[in-house]
Amino acid sequence: MSEWRGVVRQGLAAYRARTGRDVIRLSEVYDAVLPASREAFPDNHNQRAKIRQILQQLRDRGEVDFLDDGKYTLDGLDEAKLSGESKAAVEEASQRSETADRVRQQSGGGASSEPARTQRIVDELVRDPSLVADLKALYDCTCQLCGARRKQGPDTRYAECHHVKPLGDPHRGPDTRPNLLVLCPDHHVDFDYGMVRVDPRSLAVDHAYDSSVHAELETRHEVGERFLTYHNDTIACEQFG
Repeated sequence: MSEWRGVVRQGLAAYRARTGRDVIRLSEVYDAVLPASREAFPDNHNQRAKIRQILQQLRDRGEVDFLDDGKYTLDGLDEAKLSGESKAAVEEASQRSETADRVRQQSGGGASSEPARTQRIVDELVRDPSLVADLKALYDCTCQLCGARRKQGPDTRYAECHHVKPLGDPHRGPDTRPNLLVLCPDHHVDFDYGMVRVDPRSLAVDHAYDSSVHAELETRHEVGERFLTYHNDTIACEQFG
């Protein structure tokens, strides 16, 4: 079972590293996990049901949480367990394949008719979850851009943390407090697509189409001027010129 958890964790972590988002739809979970799970567990013919079972286990462990609108949050995903379990899953799949080949050859079936398999090494960004947790607590899950507080449940709130200078290539921003903003999901997406720019000094907000945002970015922590400048010049430049 731990091998399955490793494969699912790896897919979810890869999605988060690629998109920078902490919320994922079930259909996106399948897209992120199935290629690796089919390779690791070719004899399992009910993989979507198995993935849902693993999601429930991760939910029970506090690593993911289910939202009412059919999405999962990844804030508690335990990336420290990824490498060992994912490697174990690949090794186990390889052993099963070799055993199946030997059985077929001994029974006169000849060489394996299965497609060739390769082991993939995934280079993933490792983020500090304590930074996200501390900032969300500081802002009480309130969007710095519009003041919205989304509900995750009857008594809990939900927000996302955005890296102003993205972590991945070609940006290679740092996973540090001055490079983070606490945002609602809508304005997280708007930042991703360059629909927002923030003056690095005055923190005045300019949004491409949403007039409901604050005139100035709400701040309870120091936001790095150089990261806002990078965002404005590199990500928001096409929208604002």
